[in-house]
Formats: sequence, structure tokens, C-alpha cells
Amino acid sequence: MNIHPVFVHFPVALLTVYAVFEMLRFRKLLQNQTWFYIKAIFVILGTGAALFAIITGNMAKHFQEVAQTVDFRGVVGLHQSYAKLTSVIFGILAAGYAIRWLEMVDFQRFLKYNWLKKLWSLGKIIAKVLTDTNFAWILAVLGLVALTVTGALGGYMVYGDRSDPMIHLVAKYILRR
Repeated sequence: MNIHPVFVHFPVALLTVYAVFEMLRFRKLLQNQTWFYIKAIFVILGTGAALFAIITGNMAKHFQEVAQTVDFRGVVGLHQSYAKLTSVIFGILAAGYAIRWLEMVDFQRFLKYNWLKKLWSLGKIIAKVLTDTNFAWILAVLGLVALTVTGALGGYMVYGDRSDPMIHLVAKYILRR
């Protein structure tokens, strides 16, 4: 039984909302502590859901029935590659938000070894750059583009290239069909 279609929509929804939230760079929002937690929850849950979608997608490879109207050579692999790219991009952001969240609860007090404390200090610096600068905005936009291409390739495999304008563009410019 192919359960992949049941789970793919969670990361799409969560990560799209996160990316839109990240693109809203108004000073009043950025200074609001609740806004940080809202974005953190969306990107962390969305990344977790994306990893689960990748796992179920790998399981689905064994059950897929190839439609006779669509040529799938290379499409499955490209879909997988974009799904992994999407997970890496949003995973970097999720890690940054998770570290910042842990920093707020003074996670360092649980670290016993000096090398772990030094590593934690480096992680905090990287996380601050990831979450507090325009770098987060850039990664969110790149992640949203990768997510869109991933979804369009999935839609191409299920519905063909004429069912949606985005699927048609991806088929034309990425698959060259």
C-alpha cells in the first residue's frame, strides 16, 4: 500500500507557511518573541514531516505503477533529489531555530565537557546568523522554490504535464519535455 500521498501535503503546507512568514520582515514582527516561536514550530514540524514524506516516498518506489501516458525515466530520481534538497535547506533553518530555542532555556548548563561548550558556542553563533539575518530569508525563498519543483515533479508523475501551469513549466524547463 502506498501511503506517500497521504503524508506529502503536511510538509508542503507547513514549510510554505513558514517560508511566507520568514519573508515577512517587518520590524515589529521581528521584535516579537512569539513570532520567533511560531516560525520555529512551522519550520521544525515541516522539516520533520518532509523527512517522513521522503521515507514514505522511498517505500512508494517499490509499489509504483507507471501510467502509460507519462514517461517516468529520470523523473522519480529528480523528484527525490529535489525532495532531499528541500529537506536540507529547511533542515538548516530548523536546526538554527532549534539551537536558538535551546539557547533561550539555557541549554549550556547541561553540557559537562569544555569541548561540548565550545561546540555549543559555535552553534549559537551560526544559529544567530541563520535566524536573525537576511540569510534566513534567502534560504526560505530557495527552499520554497525547491519545494515547488518537488511538488510539481510529483504532480507530473501522478497527473501528467497539462494538469497545472506549474507542472507544465517544470516539465518544460526542468525535464525539457
